[in-house]
Amino acid sequence: MRKILLKCYLFTLSRWWQWLKNLHYFQMLFQSLSSMHWRVWQRDENSKVWTQDIARYPDAEKKLIHLTKWLETIDKEFIYAMYQKIQLIADNNVLEYTKIFSTKEEKEQKAFAKFCLKYPTPYFGIDKISSWLNIFYAMTLSRIPYVKEYVQNKIILDCGGYIADTALTLSEKLSPKKVYTFEPNLENFNQARKTILDNSQQDIIIPIKSGVGKKNYQAIISQWGAGSKILDGELGEKIEVVSIDNFMKENKGKVGLIKRDIEGLEYESVLGAEKTIKEDKPILLISIYHSWKDFFEIKPLLESWNLWYIYTFFRWNCFHPFADILLVAYPKDN
Repeated sequence: MRKILLKCYLFTLSRWWQWLKNLHYFQMLFQSLSSMHWRVWQRDENSKVWTQDIARYPDAEKKLIHLTKWLETIDKEFIYAMYQKIQLIADNNVLEYTKIFSTKEEKEQKAFAKFCLKYPTPYFGIDKISSWLNIFYAMTLSRIPYVKEYVQNKIILDCGGYIADTALTLSEKLSPKKVYTFEPNLENFNQARKTILDNSQQDIIIPIKSGVGKKNYQAIISQWGAGSKILDGELGEKIEVVSIDNFMKENKGKVGLIKRDIEGLEYESVLGAEKTIKEDKPILLISIYHSWKDFFEIKPLLESWNLWYIYTFFRWNCFHPFADILLVAYPKDN
């Protein structure tokens, strides 16, 4: 009986080993194919809708010229490259990998992946997007001149706080007086409070259960984790929305930095912070990829206020052809 069991065991082990060898060969084959650029990228429904909206935006070419006005050459090239990709994706369901990712972007992907492996384990860990965003914002801050000196002992407004992941990064890197992190989704808000307590940051980071917009009002928000957003329908969680100007009337202090990633309400929230921006001239980190209005019109709006800001663009998700574009604006002089 023992011999039979031993034979069965050895037979199973051999099959298992063969499967591992095959898996290894499959990985090698896949890497070879990848290196030969035989990969393809398939758009999802969100990418289809968003790219088609931008590609058909009224006077898009004129808006593009206005958007890139006064930019450094590298930023102009970046915006035009993004726009060309958007037009290409709008008309194609599947594209060859090399048509939507340049050699430079592939190098960025490898560098980012390498950087992630070396980066210290984040203090939160409930999902991967938090780790990536944490790393990206840390990298972004390092590229803004005098950022720590400018923000130190001032107020940071973290709009779209999610689980307070970015709030922790901003607090750690910039030593602000306070960080108000706005998160309207109840589940995310509760997790944000836990994150803050777990990291003993309750004296610095203050969670606010609210969305941010042009004015104060009530709205409905979807239940979709990091991508929760305000809806037109009646199904969802009822929330409060506040304008930054109204919020700062009740919470006195000088604002040094405002970060916005609020799923398409970025333009409205900028309008709701006009007084604060004009008076305090905070550094601005604004996601502009959620809607064509954000993409084309936020920078020209800020320029119309004569703030004398420097504008540049970063992107945290170099693995997506056009998403996660961040407009960075900061005063010329400290």
